Amino acid sequence: MRDKKDDYTHCRTNLRKNGKLISKEKTVLDEGKLKKVGIRQGYQDVKSFDLYFAGNQPDLDAWIAYYYNGN
Repeated sequence: MRDKKDDYTHCRTNLRKNGKLISKEKTVLDEGKLKKVGIRQGYQDVKSFDLYFAGNQPDLDAWIAYYYNGN
């Protein structure tokens, strides 16, 4: 286990289906704020997708808690 951690207050996210990017962009999420992640036209009816998160420093551990509402 690493001694350091990522203390930044934002992360990036994107949505993928079978490896293909289906979200409009890589969205920056800020701590404590809800943000909609847009889905590209033609993919709105996709029933499942993969949700990717990226921290700020690849060599540091990071944790994220997220809320998802499929409406």
